[in-house]
Amino acid sequence: MIRNQRVATSITTAAFNQDMSLVAFSPNSSKLELYNSAGKEFEFVDRFHDHQQLITGIDWAPKTNRIVTCSEDRNAYVYEFSKTEKKWKPVLVLLRIQRGATDVKWSPEENKFAVSSGDKIVSVCYFDEDQQWWVSKHIKKFRSTALCVAWSPDNVSLVVGSTDMHVRIFSAHIKEVDQKNPNVQEFGSVILDSPMLSWVQSVAFSPNGEWCACTTHDSRVAFINPANQQIYDSPNLPFVCGAFLSETSYVAAGFDSNPNLFKFDGNQWKFVGEIDTEKTRGSIAEGPTKKSSNFSRSRDLFQQRVTRAQDTMEGTDLKTCHQNCIKTIQVQHGQRFATTGLDGRIVVWPFGVIEKSLNNEIEYENENENEIEYENEDEIENEDENEDEIENDENEIENDENENEDEIENEDKNEIEDKKPKSKPKSRSKSRSKSRSKSKQSKPKQKSKSRSKSKQKSKPKPKSKSKSKSKPKSKSKSKSKSKIENEIENEDEIENEIEIEYENEDENEIENEYEIENEIEIEIENEIENENEIENENENENEIEDKKPKSKSKSKQSKPKSKQSKSKSRSKSKSKSKSMKNQNQK
Repeated sequence: MIRNQRVATSITTAAFNQDMSLVAFSPNSSKLELYNSAGKEFEFVDRFHDHQQLITGIDWAPKTNRIVTCSEDRNAYVYEFSKTEKKWKPVLVLLRIQRGATDVKWSPEENKFAVSSGDKIVSVCYFDEDQQWWVSKHIKKFRSTALCVAWSPDNVSLVVGSTDMHVRIFSAHIKEVDQKNPNVQEFGSVILDSPMLSWVQSVAFSPNGEWCACTTHDSRVAFINPANQQIYDSPNLPFVCGAFLSETSYVAAGFDSNPNLFKFDGNQWKFVGEIDTEKTRGSIAEGPTKKSSNFSRSRDLFQQRVTRAQDTMEGTDLKTCHQNCIKTIQVQHGQRFATTGLDGRIVVWPFGVIEKSLNNEIEYENENENEIEYENEDEIENEDENEDEIENDENEIENDENENEDEIENEDKNEIEDKKPKSKPKSRSKSRSKSRSKSKQSKPKQKSKSRSKSKQKSKPKPKSKSKSKSKPKSKSKSKSKSKIENEIENEDEIENEIEIEYENEDENEIENEYEIENEIEIEIENEIENENEIENENENENEIEDKKPKSKSKSKQSKPKSKQSKSKSRSKSKSKSKSMKNQNQK
């Protein structure tokens, strides 16, 4: 049975222990939460508050039962379970990075782990027994953020995907921890560098180490080995995570909220299908979900109005178990795998149910393909019959045209003979005998043609042959067509000339309008300048009169005159502007 339960509002990263009885995840915060998944329901166990910012990566060592976490606060912690105290105790790791960490993974032997970061660095950490402390060594060969890491089964090779659109495999051999091997390259040396077309979201090694798979943000899945590289272009949204179920099967998931299965047939990796279908959903055991409060319901309704312009929440659920992006895939080899997403759900997929549903779908697809083939064969037969009918019609038309041409020729000859003098009766008989002989000779030829064509009908012919046949045309039709073509050409020339005349008239009208507007603006500016000059003169005269005490009465009489002159000038300017506007409108 497929297990599906919502545990939190959102899950950004998660990891299971060896038998999937415990799960550790981050609910899109700096907290680390532990849940027991052995029963029918996921039950809360413990919560840790050691990180100060969002936790970006979690990995659980199956053999030593240790949990490692990394965060945007540039720190990593290793949690070990104390049997005496029955508690998980965190130990700080010295990463020595200046930017936030992005991903963390244990090595297969669990004696070291790798942490990618936004500092263009990958820290390979190991435990120093002399100092009793987790220390790190750096790989610095990136031009941008290192997003994801994964170890090969040999415990030495480390694959890293980054935002500089490259997948690189490095040697992570540490003398203090790993066994001495003269064939192994030095720490930090590049074993393989494969460029991609977009930044890399996830990387993974196959259980035998032959293939390395990566998902990119351009909706592609790339399968890489030293001798070959195969790429699958998905028509769906980009994948965010991926994992090998076995040496010949791979699962990828992401923004489409549906895991996709790929299989290796011995020569090539092929897409099999989507795992979350109606048949697989029929065997889902739904777990209890958290009851939403009135506040959360109103918030969801508001988001629905903003994103989809809908006033109700009906019809908004996806037809998949996950209702949002899938962020992590955890595999328990040979039995099942689990997915967690931003919708806060944990879904456990058993291999048996998946294989049955996919096999049924493949059989159904094959049946549909066979039906389509039969339909295509019937269509081809019908097309052949239609082609035969069309050929028969064409032959009849050709025969009718030939008979009409012969009749026209005979009529023309008879008219010419009627116009000749009566003294030559012999010539008429000769011409008639000739015409009859011609008509008799032409008829057997036509019959032979029709017989040869009827024999050819029994053989199937493609469409292109029927279309490429040249039909004979009469002289009268060719003449009429040439006349019609000449008339059409003349009409097109006349229409083009008319269009050019209209365009020239429109351009001239626009130019005249612009000239008139410029003239109006110049006149208005001149009037304003004249008014300003008159005002200045009046002010000067007033100042002079104020200085003279005797001329008080005169100055009083002059003021109303100046006001009258201003009003007259303004009225004149307004009348001019109105007249110019009326001209423009005309």
